[in-house]
Amino acid sequence: MTKFISWSVALCLLTIVPNIQAANPIPVVAAAAHVGQTVTIQGKVAEVKILKNDEAFLRVGAPYPRQLITGYIAALKTVADESWLNGFNGQTVNLHGKIDLYRGKLEIKITSRDQVSIVR
Repeated sequence: MTKFISWSVALCLLTIVPNIQAANPIPVVAAAAHVGQTVTIQGKVAEVKILKNDEAFLRVGAPYPRQLITGYIAALKTVADESWLNGFNGQTVNLHGKIDLYRGKLEIKITSRDQVSIVR
């Protein structure tokens, strides 16, 4: 019975941690210290770019090539449409996901609409 209670408590804590992370976003200037971690980053979208091949980019902190982090969408049509993405331009957003490095730049792959939200 004690093992069951221990496992139950551990499971509850695991489901609470992501919600705490989303409630306490990390400023975009601190993103580099979290490479390899799944976090919520907060910053202003400086540029939205959609390529003809349907790749899309949310550049946060500054426009390319000085962005602090990029939200990368491999195929925009699988996530949303252009109007959804363009709605983030100039907005302060929370961007949730695993921070990876791509050619020396910070990146979060966006595979779902719920990974990006405007800060109210």
